[in-house]
Amino acid sequence: MSNRFLNFWRVIYVLTMARNKEFYRDRGVMIWSLLFPFLIVAAIGFAFAGGEQTVFKVGVYDPAGKADLDIPLLRENFIQRVLYDDFDLAVDQVRNFQVDLLLSTERPGAYWMNEGSPASRAAEQLLLAKTTGTAMQ
Repeated sequence: MSNRFLNFWRVIYVLTMARNKEFYRDRGVMIWSLLFPFLIVAAIGFAFAGGEQTVFKVGVYDPAGKADLDIPLLRENFIQRVLYDDFDLAVDQVRNFQVDLLLSTERPGAYWMNEGSPASRAAEQLLLAKTTGTAMQ
């Protein structure tokens, strides 16, 4: 019984050494298998590396171009601020899920959001938390 056991492991050892020699002798395969994973990691890192990423896109309707809306939410670095001088365009952007929240310089305290968008709801909660200190439940 022990002789069969040793023969089995001897065969495994010989096969493993033969496959390793094949691997080392084929330089193309060796370079490809050792270099390719690092190239993939570098390519993915380059592709997905970016500057600041914004979480919410908040539109500001400002027909006069004064943009003096002093809201703490707009000072956050994860908020992208988009200025609009056409109200209908701004509302369409909210309706089409392109802007999460719309604020107005003409009507401070008023905002528009898309009821069907979870991002709009989250931006609304964040706006309320930043301006009043509490968010709606």
